[in-house]
Amino acid sequence: MLGYRTSAFGGKKEGFLEVPVAQRIRDLRKAKRIRQKTLARIVGLSPGALTNFEKGRRRISLDWLGRIAAALDTPVAYFLDEDSRGKAKIAAGDPRERRLIEAWRSLGKQPTLRADFFRLIEHLRGGRR
Repeated sequence: MLGYRTSAFGGKKEGFLEVPVAQRIRDLRKAKRIRQKTLARIVGLSPGALTNFEKGRRRISLDWLGRIAAALDTPVAYFLDEDSRGKAKIAAGDPRERRLIEAWRSLGKQPTLRADFFRLIEHLRGGRR
C-alpha cells in the first residue's frame, strides 16, 4: 500500500514514493478537468476517501490506484515511474500532450523562451486559468 509512514517520533514522514503518487493523482485529475466528486463516483469511492488519497492522508492500494488510473485513462506506471532526472513520466494518451511537454522541457532554463511559450499557450486557450 502507498501512503505516509509514521516515524519513530510519532509524526508523519514522507516516503520516497507516497507523496508523489498522491500529488500525481490530483494533478492528472485536474489536468483532465475532472471533479473529485465525479472521479470518486466513477471508481466507487466516497469523495472524502479520494480527497484523503490525493492529500496523502490515506494509504492507497494498488487495486484502488488501478481503478483511478483506468478512470483517468492512464497506465498505473504513470503514478509510480520516474525517469532518470526524477521527473514524472508523461501519461499515455494523446501523443500531442507528450510533444507539448517535451517541447517545454527542451527549452531548458531559457526564461525568455519559456515565458513566450507559456504566453502562446495561454493565448491559444483563451487566457483561461
